[in-house]
Amino acid sequence: MGRRLGTVMALLLSSVIVAAVAAPALAATNHVHAFAPYYKSVDVKDDKAPAGTSVGDEHSGFFKLYNHGKAVGHFDYNCVITHVDPGRQECRATAHFKGRGRIAAEGNLSANATKSRVAITGGTGEFNGASGNLVLSFKKHGVHLRFNM
Repeated sequence: MGRRLGTVMALLLSSVIVAAVAAPALAATNHVHAFAPYYKSVDVKDDKAPAGTSVGDEHSGFFKLYNHGKAVGHFDYNCVITHVDPGRQECRATAHFKGRGRIAAEGNLSANATKSRVAITGGTGEFNGASGNLVLSFKKHGVHLRFNM
C-alpha cells in the first residue's frame, strides 16, 4: 500500500510541476509594436451627401510602419462614419510586416479618443491564425500600435 501511495504521489507531484511550468507558456502573449508617423501617411476622404461629416462618409489610407526607427512595413485601413455625435467610425485594417506576414484587425473607434482597442481578426505568415487585440495610441506625431496576440 505504501509503495502504491508513493507512486500516486509522485504522479500527482509531476502533474503539478508540468502544469506550473506549462501555464506561463500558455498564458504568454506575443506583442508586436510599431509606430506610424502622421507625416508618412495618406488619408483620402469620401464625403457622401449631405456635405460635411455625416453617417456613411468614408476615409481610407495607409501609414508606413516603423520600429525603433527602422521601416518594418505598412498599415492599410478603411473607415466608415457610423455616428456623428459623438464621432464614431467602424474600421478595418491590415498591417503588412516585411518578410513576416500580415495581421488583420477591425473595430469601432471614437473620433476624440487618445487610445482605442480593436479586435485582431486573423493573420498570415508568422501571424497565421492570430487573435487578440490591437491597441492604438494616438500621439502628437503619430500612432503607436501594439498588437497583443
